[in-house]
Amino acid sequence: MRSLASSILIAVLLGGSARAQSSTDAWLALMYTPPGALPPLATSTITGEVQSEIEIALRYGYLSAPSGGIPANAGAATLVVPVGLGRSASLTVGGVGCRGCSGNLMLGIGGDMRIGERAFDDGEDGSRIALSLNGELGYDHPHGSWFGNGALVSGELGVPISFIAGTRATTGVRIVPFVTPALGIGSMRVEPGVQPIGVTPAGTIITAPGTSSGWETGVRFMFGGGIGVYTPANTFGVDLGFQLVPLGNARPQVGLALTIGGR
Repeated sequence: MRSLASSILIAVLLGGSARAQSSTDAWLALMYTPPGALPPLATSTITGEVQSEIEIALRYGYLSAPSGGIPANAGAATLVVPVGLGRSASLTVGGVGCRGCSGNLMLGIGGDMRIGERAFDDGEDGSRIALSLNGELGYDHPHGSWFGNGALVSGELGVPISFIAGTRATTGVRIVPFVTPALGIGSMRVEPGVQPIGVTPAGTIITAPGTSSGWETGVRFMFGGGIGVYTPANTFGVDLGFQLVPLGNARPQVGLALTIGGR
């Protein structure tokens, strides 16, 4: 009986540890790849504009550390290409680093499409709520005490909801706020060595020596958003944004992007 109870206890502990490790690895994979490491972009799909040219976005994201953790900085350039009315595709190249870790190359490929709008007023120039669909795949191969020699792969599927106010005239500054609830999937390739195995209630990553290797995968809810500030007649714009992947007391990533072209 004692042997059976011990076996059950060990199985429960191992199962809980595996779930905790999967959650931690999913969080790391999402927050250290483009879907979570960089601020969301207010694309023409989200702002209700018609994009006629290629847009380049220079993006910076800051991930404030959970208690006992290490803050991270991410930078990247994103190319946004129109692929039809109310649709765009994007390609991101950059890197992410923190004290004790560094990323050789961070890549992302994504796209979005407009689903529909709901106007509050009659006519084409009324304020309206726009609903879109977006997604992105991310990759990073960081090094450091949290990552060993593994690799990170992530995916995100979200539903941006934006508020578009005022006229569609080509003059004046436009400010378009938006939020994006999403589901993210993160996968981390763990190698023999120090591995993340869980997170404390305070949000501190727990690591331990390990001899196993393989992919640890989990699904996490994501909530991002931001504000797009631009002038339709001007080449430049600014996006301010955040991205949160809840885990313990994990804080959101915040950042900004300077956009060039696209109009």
